[in-house]
Amino acid sequence: MKFVWDEAKSKQNKEDPDRLKGFDEAVVLWAGEYMKHPVNVNGFEQVYLLSGEIEGKVWGAFIVERGSVTRIISFRRLNKRERIKYGWEEN
Repeated sequence: MKFVWDEAKSKQNKEDPDRLKGFDEAVVLWAGEYMKHPVNVNGFEQVYLLSGEIEGKVWGAFIVERGSVTRIISFRRLNKRERIKYGWEEN
C-alpha cells in the first residue's frame, strides 16, 4: 500500500502541541488493530476515518483512497465523544 500526504501539513501537525505527530507516523495504524468508518463525501471522494491505538492512545487518520494509493488528509488523537462514537470506549 502506498501512502501520500501534504508534507507542509504533516510538519504543521507535528509542531501542534495538541497533535505532536506527523502524517508519516499515522501509517502505524495500519499495522495494528484498527477500524475504518465512512465519515463523509468530499467532492466526489469518500472520506474515511481510520481509528486505532498508538502507544495506548486512540488516534484517527482521515483518509481518501485513490486506487492503490491512500492519501492522509488529517491525523490526530480522537476526543472522548469520538472514541465512544467509533467504538473505542463505552459511554
